[in-house]
Amino acid sequence: MSETLGDEGTAEWRIKKAPDDVIYGPVTEEVLKEWANSAQVAPQDLVDESDDNWRPASEVEFLEMFWVVQLPGEEAYGPTTIGTLREFIHEKLITEKTVATHVKTNQSLPIAALFAAVEFEKKRASK
Repeated sequence: MSETLGDEGTAEWRIKKAPDDVIYGPVTEEVLKEWANSAQVAPQDLVDESDDNWRPASEVEFLEMFWVVQLPGEEAYGPTTIGTLREFIHEKLITEKTVATHVKTNQSLPIAALFAAVEFEKKRASK
């Protein structure tokens, strides 16, 4: 993570990394979302726009941290992003057969099916 500002004053978000409380930012909403989608924002990390209202990253709607998975030999991990799930597959922490559960709808499906649904929605939205 870098601690650089975004475009002319648009940087407003900070992240406080657990467990050591190191603060990164300010960064733009777009950068924070990129961090979340590249497995750099954990569910226990806190984010804020003003240093006086820190809240769990998973409660910030635009980060789209909606998915929980079971990591091998560990408790459930999440909620996290689809991008993080892709990173976990790349790192061989999970497989495409691993079941992900949406925290709001409680819908569960294998990650391969989740990725296919996301790609389908992207194609449909771009038409």
